[in-house]
Amino acid sequence: MPAGRQVDDKLEALEKLRTEVDAADRVAGIATALRDKSSRVVAKAARLAAEGLHYDLVVALAAAFRRLCTAAKPAKADPSCAAKKALARALVELDCDDIECYVDGLAYRQPEPVWGGTADTAAD
Repeated sequence: MPAGRQVDDKLEALEKLRTEVDAADRVAGIATALRDKSSRVVAKAARLAAEGLHYDLVVALAAAFRRLCTAAKPAKADPSCAAKKALARALVELDCDDIECYVDGLAYRQPEPVWGGTADTAAD
């Protein structure tokens, strides 16, 4: 199965978690997705965690944020910082009190190629 199709399948599975009645299954599915290598899957999981007010996922969200910030090739691991932005928003929404995580995020830079040079996609 092509990698793009696998990501699409994971995104579909995450979408189905919105209506999952069992909260423990929903949290477990989101937690698994936060560890995924696809930034699209991680971003969707972060949005679901915030929408569902899953405070018990704050540690997993912070871990995913740190993992993506320290990736060997950040522009490849998370193009345009889509997952990192979703994770940061979820952490704020869920009242994360991990000051170091926020400080690391404020200092983080991810220059990516644009016409005529580079732009910091982490500026948001």
